[in-house]
Amino acid sequence: MGSDDVLEAVSHPLRVEIIRLLAKGPRRFADIKRELRVESSGLLDFHLKKLGNLISINEVGFYVLNDKGFAALQAVEAIQIRLAEKSFLHKSPVFHHNEHLRHANNGGISSIHASYFSSMDDVL
Repeated sequence: MGSDDVLEAVSHPLRVEIIRLLAKGPRRFADIKRELRVESSGLLDFHLKKLGNLISINEVGFYVLNDKGFAALQAVEAIQIRLAEKSFLHKSPVFHHNEHLRHANNGGISSIHASYFSSMDDVL
């Protein structure tokens, strides 16, 4: 399973919820269906298949998150944290004030500020 396959596997919110649930421990199909309130068995089966090599079925028939699944979950959570931080920064009054200064009349920003803003773009 390549990185494109992993991204595809975690590209749906239900699949992310499935791997979060399985990170807590093995679950039977019925447990996953009930805990995530999925009404259709076919829908759940579809999404479990889309998770591909991120999950396995153990010797007693429970779905488990394997090492690739844990790595994928860590990546998803890191991205979500980064997006939340970026969203917070964009809602910050300081950010909006700096953006106003940044777009102020041609050359109204010192070279120090311009350098700061361009480095912030790299971060954001």
